[in-house]
Amino acid sequence: MNSDGSICIPCAGTLTDCSNGTTSVVNCDDGNPCTINDVQTILDCNGNVCVPCMGILQDCDTGATTVRACDDNNPSTDGDIETILNCDGSICIDCAGQIKFITSGWVANIFSPNGDGVNDVLKIYIGPDIKQVTKFEIFDRWGSKVFSELNIISNNDQIGWDGIYKGNNVAPGVYVYFAIVEYVNGKVETKRGNVTIID
Repeated sequence: MNSDGSICIPCAGTLTDCSNGTTSVVNCDDGNPCTINDVQTILDCNGNVCVPCMGILQDCDTGATTVRACDDNNPSTDGDIETILNCDGSICIDCAGQIKFITSGWVANIFSPNGDGVNDVLKIYIGPDIKQVTKFEIFDRWGSKVFSELNIISNNDQIGWDGIYKGNNVAPGVYVYFAIVEYVNGKVETKRGNVTIID
C-alpha cells in the first residue's frame, strides 16, 4: 500500500479447488433405481461437485427380488415362476415350472372278445399328458406276437385287438402287452403288463 493509501497489489488469495480445498460427502440421487446409498463429493466453499453422484449398484445377488407367476410355454409343467430384480424388473431366474406328475393312460387287464358288444376289443387308453403310443404289442405265453399297432395318437384312431390271430380266435388265458409311451413333456416310458382273455 502506498503512503497515500492506494493499493499497489490487489488483495488475492490462493484459489481452492477440489484438489486442495475442504470437501464434504453428501447424499444425492443418481437417478438409477438399481443403486443404493447414492453420494457425491462437493467443494465446501462454493458447492461445486468434485465427485459426481453415484451409488452402489444392486444386482440379483444383492438387491431385493420378487418371485412371480409366469408362463414358460411348456404344457407339461405346473406352477411356473420366475424371479425378478425389483428395481428394474430384469429377470434373475428364468421362468420355469415343475414337470406334471404323469397319471393317465391304461390298458384293461381283462377283456372278452366274444362278440357281445361289451369289452370286445382291447385298446390302450391315452390320457391328455400322452403325445402318442409309439408301439403297442401283445404276445401269447409262448412269446408269439399276436397283435401290433404303431403310432397311436388318440383313443379314436386306434384299431385295438379283437382277440383274432391269423384269422382265428385265440384261446382264453393270460397274454402280455408291451407299449412304448411318449409323453407331451418328452419323457418316454416302456409299459408292460398282463391281460386275461375270458369267454
